[in-house]
Amino acid sequence: GSPAMNLMSGRIVDGGVEVHEQFIPVPRAALDQASGNTVTVGIRPEAITVTADRGVPMDIALVEQIGADSYLYGTLAADAHDTSLNENRQVVARVTTPSPPRRGDRVRLSVENARIHVFDGHTGLRLSW
Repeated sequence: GSPAMNLMSGRIVDGGVEVHEQFIPVPRAALDQASGNTVTVGIRPEAITVTADRGVPMDIALVEQIGADSYLYGTLAADAHDTSLNENRQVVARVTTPSPPRRGDRVRLSVENARIHVFDGHTGLRLSW
Protein backbone atom coordinates (compact mmCIF):
# COMPACT_ATOMS: atom_id res chain seq x y z
CA GLY A 1 0.00 0.00 0.00
CA SER A 2 0.91 3.63 -0.10
CA PRO A 3 2.16 4.91 2.17
CA ALA A 4 3.97 1.74 3.18
CA MET A 5 3.51 -0.14 6.42
CA ASN A 6 5.55 1.19 9.35
CA LEU A 7 8.20 -1.43 10.22
CA MET A 8 10.11 -1.45 13.52
CA SER A 9 12.45 -3.99 15.06
CA GLY A 10 11.57 -5.33 18.47
CA ARG A 11 12.94 -7.66 21.08
CA ILE A 12 10.94 -10.65 22.25
CA VAL A 13 10.22 -10.37 25.98
CA ASP A 14 8.01 -12.35 28.34
CA GLY A 15 4.49 -12.18 26.95
CA GLY A 16 5.17 -10.04 23.91
CA VAL A 17 7.54 -7.69 22.11
CA GLU A 18 9.29 -4.50 23.21
CA VAL A 19 9.54 -1.77 20.57
CA HIS A 20 10.92 1.66 21.50
CA GLU A 21 10.31 0.88 25.20
CA GLN A 22 6.67 0.07 24.50
CA PHE A 23 5.35 -3.38 25.37
CA ILE A 24 3.13 -5.04 22.77
CA PRO A 25 1.37 -8.21 23.92
CA VAL A 26 1.80 -11.00 21.37
CA PRO A 27 0.55 -14.54 21.90
CA ARG A 28 3.23 -17.07 22.83
CA ALA A 29 2.12 -19.25 19.86
CA ALA A 30 3.29 -16.54 17.46
CA LEU A 31 6.53 -15.77 19.29
CA ASP A 32 7.44 -19.48 19.39
CA GLN A 33 7.55 -19.37 15.56
CA ALA A 34 10.37 -16.78 15.56
CA SER A 35 13.80 -18.05 14.58
CA GLY A 36 15.61 -15.70 16.98
CA ASN A 37 14.98 -13.19 19.75
CA THR A 38 13.99 -10.31 17.48
CA VAL A 39 10.95 -9.66 15.31
CA THR A 40 9.74 -6.90 13.03
CA VAL A 41 6.48 -5.23 14.02
CA GLY A 42 4.39 -3.86 11.16
CA ILE A 43 1.68 -1.24 11.59
CA ARG A 44 -0.31 0.19 8.71
CA PRO A 45 -0.77 3.99 8.78
CA GLU A 46 -4.56 3.61 8.95
CA ALA A 47 -4.28 1.38 12.06
CA ILE A 48 -2.74 4.19 14.12
CA THR A 49 -4.88 6.41 16.32
CA VAL A 50 -3.80 9.83 17.58
CA THR A 51 -4.67 10.09 21.27
CA ALA A 52 -4.51 12.91 23.76
CA ASP A 53 -2.88 11.23 26.74
CA ARG A 54 -1.58 7.72 26.05
CA GLY A 55 0.67 6.01 23.56
CA VAL A 56 4.04 6.61 21.96
CA PRO A 57 5.01 10.27 21.41
CA MET A 58 5.69 11.37 17.83
CA ASP A 59 7.07 14.70 16.63
CA ILE A 60 5.35 15.74 13.39
CA ALA A 61 7.65 16.81 10.56
CA LEU A 62 5.09 17.01 7.75
CA VAL A 63 1.31 16.96 7.36
CA GLU A 64 -0.05 15.94 3.96
CA GLN A 65 -3.76 16.67 3.54
CA ILE A 66 -5.51 14.59 0.90
CA GLY A 67 -9.22 15.27 0.90
CA ALA A 68 -10.78 14.06 4.16
CA ASP A 69 -7.60 12.22 5.17
CA SER A 70 -4.31 13.59 6.42
CA TYR A 71 -1.01 11.77 6.63
CA LEU A 72 1.23 12.66 9.53
CA TYR A 73 4.91 12.02 8.86
CA GLY A 74 7.15 12.18 11.86
CA THR A 75 9.64 10.66 14.20
CA LEU A 76 9.01 8.72 17.37
CA ALA A 77 10.24 10.86 20.23
CA ALA A 78 13.50 9.61 21.70
CA ASP A 79 13.76 8.50 25.30
CA ALA A 80 17.14 8.65 27.04
CA HIS A 81 16.59 5.09 28.30
CA ASP A 82 15.47 3.63 24.99
CA THR A 83 17.40 0.46 24.27
CA SER A 84 15.60 -0.15 20.99
CA LEU A 85 17.22 -2.37 18.42
CA ASN A 86 16.09 -0.17 15.57
CA GLU A 87 17.20 3.43 15.18
CA ASN A 88 14.60 4.01 12.45
CA ARG A 89 11.96 6.03 14.23
CA GLN A 90 10.15 7.34 11.14
CA VAL A 91 6.39 6.80 11.28
CA VAL A 92 3.43 7.61 9.03
CA ALA A 93 -0.08 7.80 10.48
CA ARG A 94 -3.34 8.44 8.64
CA VAL A 95 -5.93 10.53 10.44
CA THR A 96 -9.44 11.52 9.41
CA THR A 97 -10.10 14.72 11.26
CA PRO A 98 -11.10 18.14 9.89
CA SER A 99 -8.35 19.78 11.97
CA PRO A 100 -5.24 17.58 11.89
CA PRO A 101 -2.22 18.34 14.06
CA ARG A 102 0.34 20.69 12.54
CA ARG A 103 4.00 20.43 11.68
CA GLY A 104 6.06 20.76 14.86
CA ASP A 105 3.32 19.36 17.11
CA ARG A 106 3.93 16.38 19.36
CA VAL A 107 1.13 13.83 19.41
CA ARG A 108 0.68 10.42 20.99
CA LEU A 109 0.03 7.34 18.89
CA SER A 110 -1.70 4.12 19.84
CA VAL A 111 -2.68 0.96 17.97
CA GLU A 112 -5.12 -1.82 18.76
CA ASN A 113 -3.05 -4.98 19.28
CA ALA A 114 -5.28 -6.91 16.86
CA ARG A 115 -4.12 -4.58 14.04
CA ILE A 116 -0.39 -5.22 14.55
CA HIS A 117 1.53 -7.57 12.25
CA VAL A 118 4.59 -9.46 13.47
CA PHE A 119 7.31 -10.84 11.19
CA ASP A 120 10.31 -13.05 11.92
CA GLY A 121 13.35 -10.81 12.37
CA HIS A 122 15.58 -13.08 10.26
CA THR A 123 13.36 -14.66 7.59
CA GLY A 124 10.78 -11.86 7.21
CA LEU A 125 7.95 -14.43 7.33
CA ARG A 126 4.71 -13.35 9.02
CA LEU A 127 4.13 -14.96 12.40
CA SER A 128 0.48 -15.93 12.74
CA TRP A 129 -1.74 -16.41 15.73
